Amino acid sequence: MKARKDDSKGIDDALRASTEELVSYFRGLPNKSLSSRNEMRWGNCGSLAAVIHGRNTGKITDYEGGPGKSYSPLGFIAAELRCDMAGAFKFARDWLNLSDDRPAPTAKQVKSPEPVPAADAASRRKASRLRNILASLRDLSGTPGELYLRNRGIHIDRFPDAVRWMTPTWGGLIDGVPQRGGALVVIATNAAGKPQAAQVVHVTDDGLKAPQELVGGVVKRTAGTLAGAAVRLPGTGSVVLAEGPETGLSIWASTGREVWVCLGVSNFAKQVLPPGATVVIARDHDKPGCPADKQVAKAATTLTEAGHAVRIARPPIVGDDFNDVLRRDGAEAVRALIDAAVLFEPTPETVEPSWPMPTRTIIEIAATVEAEIFAFFDQVARNPGKKLCIGIIGDCAAGKTRAVIAASRRIAAAERTAAAAAAWVH
Repeated sequence: MKARKDDSKGIDDALRASTEELVSYFRGLPNKSLSSRNEMRWGNCGSLAAVIHGRNTGKITDYEGGPGKSYSPLGFIAAELRCDMAGAFKFARDWLNLSDDRPAPTAKQVKSPEPVPAADAASRRKASRLRNILASLRDLSGTPGELYLRNRGIHIDRFPDAVRWMTPTWGGLIDGVPQRGGALVVIATNAAGKPQAAQVVHVTDDGLKAPQELVGGVVKRTAGTLAGAAVRLPGTGSVVLAEGPETGLSIWASTGREVWVCLGVSNFAKQVLPPGATVVIARDHDKPGCPADKQVAKAATTLTEAGHAVRIARPPIVGDDFNDVLRRDGAEAVRALIDAAVLFEPTPETVEPSWPMPTRTIIEIAATVEAEIFAFFDQVARNPGKKLCIGIIGDCAAGKTRAVIAASRRIAAAERTAAAAAAWVH
């Protein structure tokens, strides 16, 4: 198919208006930590850049292994697919959902928005990203997302409305072979039932997790504001809090209990539960003492102090989650572990200590510390070679460490000055 000049211009304009989505199709989601408002970056080192706002919108530059080679959107498609411009043009029409007899869209000139504070801008970007995801969703039935869950041993006649499918979300080349796919999406809502966040799990057409190198190194990404939100799976009995979607769906399918998927251990304690409600934390069996293990204990303590009876359920094998239990031992084993959840009792290690307020000012305590330090060095001078310790006793949280450091620096400076003077005299 030969492109008409005016049609090519319309296609190019439409691609430039969707630069971020186009590059994300081939390279996965951008690296937000290296991106700015006007330029998005992809890859762990940000070696691929695309201008998404301003005069050069649509300019795509690949810095991998050199000073950088720039492409137009059509040129980028041709480079990614290793095809000629006619092939890139055909791909672009398909990607834009244009039929051969449908004209290319006309780009509209839009007035630039007024500048907004950085915090507000970040919130708007989060909200915009979430809206775009929600607008792109379809039913999970018959999709690779459903196959992905069935491959994980989760067999349900109909998945809940909070579990959806989105396509396309990623694509690219592996060993010269084009790869592309969509994503399983779970929707997290707040206590009022309003969507507040979504987690995207990129999967292949055969129901496996997408290759990391084609999705920016991260297979799962969360959009929106997660704090206090959860993927709410309806059921009976006391609420079960789970960390990830695979774990939560495994428990939900096995028990029929109401399950809230919190999409992270740190979000357990932020859930708004009915007053006095009993809650089960279905945790992974993390290594004792690891950060996740401590976070679970802290969350359980917080919920207990809020008036909830907290029970803890976990798989018997270190490193397992409840999806591992389902796949290895079946639904009955999952159900038995949830039913046998143990009542959590806070320990001194999980309760934040109540420190007394200081009774003296930082200046008073610093003077005491300084006097102790000078006395200590006097002892050192009088007792050469003897092991000595310095003891500082004072109010908690009054800046003792800072005072010690400051006094030590003054003493060290005085000693250096004295040594230099002695050397000059001699």
